[in-house]
Amino acid sequence: MESKKTTQHSETMIDDLRDRYKALSHQESFYQCQDCFTTSREGVARKQAVDETCRYTMANWCHQVLDYCNASEETASVALSYADRFVSSKQGSFVLNDKKWFQLAVMCSLQLAIKVQESSRLESHTLSELSRGMFSVEDITLMEKALLSGLSWRLCPATPYVFLELFLDLLPPSISSCTIVSLMKISKRQIHMASSHFSFSLQKSSAVAFAALLNSMEEIRCSTEDEEALRYHAGLVGFKCLDKTCLSLRRELNALINPPSLIPKKSASCSKSSKNCTQTKGPLSPVCVRQACQ
Repeated sequence: MESKKTTQHSETMIDDLRDRYKALSHQESFYQCQDCFTTSREGVARKQAVDETCRYTMANWCHQVLDYCNASEETASVALSYADRFVSSKQGSFVLNDKKWFQLAVMCSLQLAIKVQESSRLESHTLSELSRGMFSVEDITLMEKALLSGLSWRLCPATPYVFLELFLDLLPPSISSCTIVSLMKISKRQIHMASSHFSFSLQKSSAVAFAALLNSMEEIRCSTEDEEALRYHAGLVGFKCLDKTCLSLRRELNALINPPSLIPKKSASCSKSSKNCTQTKGPLSPVCVRQACQ
């Protein structure tokens, strides 16, 4: 049985994917963020203005802006990685004490992610206009410098989208290209929804991607043999995820879709405010987000 599995992918291909996974895994280890909303850097319970509800609302705002610009979904994941790691850092923890500065930090994270990920740019004066005058170009420039310093210029996180591509390459050849496209779409939908929830940022990107793919395989009823082959090949390249952790992530991802049940407290009102914001005439503005977080 084992020899049959190993023939599903050539040894050369497995070696290439192993090298690719090793590089991504090494990169992943440098991009983990801390739980900045529950405890301080010293492990003491926090009392701060910004909470997970505000983060959820600003994440949705990022998605709205990128959708309006027809930008990649992964850009939002990169932007939120910047924001989460920045507020978890010693240099950026100050923004958790003021909703206004937290909004600016997320906005600048989005601007920076667009610079890195997209061919187009979101200029500072445009970002100032999006804030309806709440932030000046100087405010944006200073926050961007603070971001870069707080992130130590680490601007290329290995997102769940990147790991998903690798895991899709590990699927057995018996799975058709049409099925792979469906698996990719369903998995990306889960990853997209998960990015708005801070709890998933505390998990490894590789684990989130793998759990999303397993859910997708179950949804379109892939065979048990195909799932076992994926797990086997993932092990060959070096991926390890405890069954308990993977099962927990799968349940949480499923809960986001059928039905959504992981929205933080007050998120329903935040979502409503964000919706109203997009219905107003003119460019999207985080002003309504500030009101939602109050």
